[in-house]
Amino acid sequence: MNPVFVESFLTPPEAETLLASVQGLCWTRGKFRGHPVPREEVWIGPYAYKFSGRTLEPASWTPEVEAIRDRIRARFGGDYNSVLLNRYANAQDSVSWHSDDEQKMDSNHPIASLSLGASRAFFVRPITKNKKAVQTYILTSGSLLVMPAGFQQRYQHCVPKSQTPCGSRVNLTFRRMNSEKD
Repeated sequence: MNPVFVESFLTPPEAETLLASVQGLCWTRGKFRGHPVPREEVWIGPYAYKFSGRTLEPASWTPEVEAIRDRIRARFGGDYNSVLLNRYANAQDSVSWHSDDEQKMDSNHPIASLSLGASRAFFVRPITKNKKAVQTYILTSGSLLVMPAGFQQRYQHCVPKSQTPCGSRVNLTFRRMNSEKD
């Protein structure tokens, strides 16, 4: 069960245009266990997103983000009803090993991850057994990584801090959330 990686899902001009359009969203930097989260976030979805002891209130879909969601849907299928945007300001912003497996998330649905801006490494490892068996993807601007249904129950992923200086990167992770009542 490997992710599908499309290095040039968006052309460079398309990626630049989308990156410029999402910069104006209302980004927040929350806290996790009393420490600032090492990235900024925006949540677009049907209801507030509760995870890791935090709550992100939903923002409205923009026409640009909806258009990309529909393009991903047309190429790979799926019924994405939400997107978590992460903005990594520099090489020191990161996200540690985790699985996107919150209870409200539809585990029978893929997660599509679109990268914009600076290139960053993305690591994948099994949850059990040989955690040293790490796959590495270099996420470039305009690239798309689709993690198939069931992937989050078997694997963890991260965007580690980098020793190499880099500019800002924005990641859009399109997902399917269950109804709020589930």
